[in-house]
Amino acid sequence: MNLTLCNRQISPLQRRSIRVFGACLVLVAVTELIWVDGFAKNKPRIAITALFAALPAILVAAMIVNIGRYLARETDEFIRTLVVVSMLWSFGIIMVVDTVLGVLFRSSAGLHILPMLNIDLFCVVTPLALRIQLWSNR
Repeated sequence: MNLTLCNRQISPLQRRSIRVFGACLVLVAVTELIWVDGFAKNKPRIAITALFAALPAILVAAMIVNIGRYLARETDEFIRTLVVVSMLWSFGIIMVVDTVLGVLFRSSAGLHILPMLNIDLFCVVTPLALRIQLWSNR
């Protein structure tokens, strides 16, 4: 959530929140790559499967807590409102895309979608929605 269009400088709170959010996102991606490339094809034990199922969920929960902490500590009501509205737009777009792709992939036998791509889509659409809001408020 780069808010440089609101003010030319990012606050320490925004910088810290972006770093934590980005670190969690990178760890989710690494976990998914390790799972898909290394373990999923070999039919691992239940314990390893449970670990690779729980780890991304814990990281996504950490990202949600980070967003909540950021929103609670942000003193600018305008910025806070823009971030919340951007996340709502992102969530709505993800729901629409996920519904369409779910139906398309369910009807075709060979194609499957990774549910973890939803968090990636969220992380792409939210800043875009924020930029669009900032642009429309000028």
